[in-house]
Amino acid sequence: MITRLSTSIAYKLMKMADEKITYDQLEIYIYGLECFFNTSITILLLTIWGFFSHNLSYTLVWLMVFSLLRHLIGGFHAPTQFTCILGSFILGFMNKWAIIYINQTLFGYILLLCACILFAPTLNNKILLSPKQKYKYKALSLIIVSLGLVLFYKIGITKLTSTVFYSFCCAIILLILEQLKSIFQNNSQSLKDNEQLTQK
Repeated sequence: MITRLSTSIAYKLMKMADEKITYDQLEIYIYGLECFFNTSITILLLTIWGFFSHNLSYTLVWLMVFSLLRHLIGGFHAPTQFTCILGSFILGFMNKWAIIYINQTLFGYILLLCACILFAPTLNNKILLSPKQKYKYKALSLIIVSLGLVLFYKIGITKLTSTVFYSFCCAIILLILEQLKSIFQNNSQSLKDNEQLTQK
C-alpha cells in the first residue's frame, strides 16, 4: 500500500516537473516517500501509545535517539513496509518495560561502542556512502553512544538513561543482524560459485 502510494505520488510529481526525470531519480523519489510514510506512521502510532500508556516523554526520547543512531549506523531492514512499521512499533512499545528491567552497566556501553567501531555503518543497495562519509558516520555514532555513557555516569540509573541505553541496544542489535545476514549471504554466494565451478 505504501509503495503504491509513494509510486503514485512520485509519478504525479514527475508529470508536474518541468525538467526531465530519469528512472534512477524516480526510484530515489519513491524510496524517499516510502521512508517518509514509514517514519510518519511509526511516529504517530508510538505517540498514541505513549499518550495512552502515560509514557509519552520517554517513548519520544526512545524514538528520537533510536532514529538518530539508526540513521548513522544503518542495520537490518524489514522485507516489507508493514513489517518495518510493526517492528519499529514493537521496539518502541517495549520501552515501557525496558526502562524498568534493563540492566545498564559500563560493560554494556563498552560493548555498544565496540560494535560501532567494528561494524558501523552498514550499507545497502539504496544508500551508498563515500569513505569520508563512512568515517564521519562512524565518528558521530561513537560520539552519540559516548554521550549516553557520560549521561549514565553523571546521573546514574534513571528512566531517562535506561531509555537512552535501550534505544542504543535496539539500534546495535539491528546493526549486528544486518552483519550476520551479509555474512550468510556471502557464504551462500560463495557456495553457489564453487558449485558452478565444479560443474564446469
